[in-house]
Parts: sequence; C-alpha cells; structure tokens
Amino acid sequence: EQTLIVQIDKTQPAVFCDAADGQWHAADVSIRCVASDAASGLDNASDATFALSTNVTFGTETTGAATGSRQVCDVAGNCSIAGPVSGNRVDKNAPEITLTSPTDTIYVLNQSVIASYTCADGGSGVAGCTGPVTSGAAIDTASAGTKQFTVDAIDNVGNAATVSVGYGVTYNIATLYDQDEAHRPGSSLPVRLRLTDAKGANVSDAEIILNAVQLTTLDGGAATRPHTAISANRDSNFRYDSRLRGYVYDFQIRGRVAGVWAITFTVAGDPVEHTVTFRMR
Repeated sequence: EQTLIVQIDKTQPAVFCDAADGQWHAADVSIRCVASDAASGLDNASDATFALSTNVTFGTETTGAATGSRQVCDVAGNCSIAGPVSGNRVDKNAPEITLTSPTDTIYVLNQSVIASYTCADGGSGVAGCTGPVTSGAAIDTASAGTKQFTVDAIDNVGNAATVSVGYGVTYNIATLYDQDEAHRPGSSLPVRLRLTDAKGANVSDAEIILNAVQLTTLDGGAATRPHTAISANRDSNFRYDSRLRGYVYDFQIRGRVAGVWAITFTVAGDPVEHTVTFRMR
C-alpha cells in the first residue's frame, strides 16, 4: 500500500510595505516592501523585496501622493496585492515670487522707492526669500544707470525660483535760462542747466559728460547736429562751469525758422535722453 501526500496551499503570500514617513520630498518617494510565503513559496524570487514609487507630475505638490501597486503570487497561484501606499508628501513645485516694487520703469536719482516682494510655497514651505534689500527697504537709486533687482526663493526641499526686473535711474534737469524767451537769428544762445536729484539737490559735476546730439523743431522739422558758438564746446559736449555749478552750451542761431526748438542731449551713465527747448522769433 502506498501513501500519496498532497500538499495544498490556499494561503496568499504575506506582504508588508512601509508607511509614508510624513516628510516632504523633492522627488518621487520609493516605499520598501517585503513578501514571503511559508507554504509553496513565492513564484518570483524578486518579489521577496521590492519598492513601490509615487509618480507626481513635475510642477505640482501634494500631501497625499500614492504609490503604484504590485501583484505578488506564490507557486500555488495564490496572489496578494501590495500597495498602493498613500499619504506621501511630494513637492516638485518651486516657490512663487510676487515682486511688486521696483517695476520696469525709470526712477529719478535718490528717489525713495521701497522694495516690495513676497515668496509663498504650498508644499514644503519657504526656506529662503532674498533680494538685494529686504522687502520694505529702499532700493538702489544712488547712481544713474540701468539696474537689476532680483529675488531668489527656495523651499524646504530645495526647489528654487528667481524673478528679476530691470529699472533705470535718471537725472532731473534744472534749466537756468528762460525757455520761453524768443531769440533772433544771428544771436548766441547760452543753454545753462544743472543735473539735480529727486529732492532738487544739485549733483552736477565736471566728471559727468553731457553731449548734445540733435536739434529739431517741435513740429517735426529739420534735425541737425547742434552748432556751437564757442570752442569750449568741443565734440558737442556741454562745458562744466564751476562758478555756475552747472553746464553751458552756446548755440549760434543761424537762420533758424521761427518756433520752438528742442535740444536733445545725453548724460553719461543715464539711460534717458533729455530735452530742453528755446524759442525763435
């Protein structure tokens, strides 16, 4: 008599996966899982240890990312499902920067302009939010020129963002002659002016070069290079007068038509072309 032993396995494999750790992650989370089967054994040996991962879209953030799942079977054909494991915190989104001041505009030298910016992050939170000055402090308008204001932000898992705005700083022009006085042809017109800041302070200096570039009528008429009346105005540059504490350009008015004329000039370092006027009889 023979005895036939039949082994029957009706038990599913045992599967265990780690829980979400409650921490924020900059990349998809990989959760460790283990499986075993005490009866017939695992059908696939690689199922003994494996990982389940989340798949969060770039540019988003969530507190409830779920992993995928995996079927684990034994040799007898009993199967268990591992996962999904939910509750994972994944932050693939950079902080949002709101920069309201300065703006892409032109400010006057020494004008008081207050920086205003904020950084926000809906995921792991803001770890840093920095600009050239802190929000609420005055920006740089201490010199003429084009400038850049950049705000950098980073969150607690390393996602970073940058926002920049360019702005300019110009001089105010204070004329020291009567722009409404009518001049006759053949006369010499001394155009006198000063550079001033936003508070009206005289900031003229012999080292700052003013260059006359064009002479036009305000009705859109003839455009010419300015004609100087004296040799002190070389290269169409204004000359600095230390007694005036300002600048002088002597125009020789030769046969100009009647009306209002505009003198366009540049100031070294200043992003803005300036214009003053005079009147012809």
